[in-house]
Amino acid sequence: MSATIKKFLLVSASVAVMAAPAAAADMTARSYKAPPAPAPLAAVYNWTGFYVGGHVGGAWAGNNTLTSSGGRFLGGVQAGADYQFDPNWVVGVEGQYSWLANSNTGGIAFPVGGVATQNTRGLGSATARIGWTWGPGLLYAKGGYAFADKSLGVSVAGVPAPFATIGQQ
Repeated sequence: MSATIKKFLLVSASVAVMAAPAAAADMTARSYKAPPAPAPLAAVYNWTGFYVGGHVGGAWAGNNTLTSSGGRFLGGVQAGADYQFDPNWVVGVEGQYSWLANSNTGGIAFPVGGVATQNTRGLGSATARIGWTWGPGLLYAKGGYAFADKSLGVSVAGVPAPFATIGQQ
């Protein structure tokens, strides 16, 4: 047999095998159904809802180092709500309060046994935000009101004394 005839027979057999339908004797033919397409990110992530949480940390006065003598334990709670609309915009509100442990910051001594002390019991805020989301991420601007829960006291010879302040505390 010549090389040309061998090539022709090989190509013909290959075409015949590829053209014949494949079937197994013990299986019935099945139709294939593709899996559903994944949902878009906006449908998977939704920032609408309420939340409550807690936090712990520390508060420092002065030079803001871990060895600062003014370091104190801080712990608190926060709660808020967000609403997502149009489909990537988010608005929300949040309130938080943090308690400070061992918050008496000492005092300033005055002549005749007088001492003025300040006690910061906690820190808090009430804020609102607006932002733009892309699934799990949220870029936002936030503003609101923050405050310190503190008291000012005066004592003379260890006895609390009435006093008045002028200006902001």
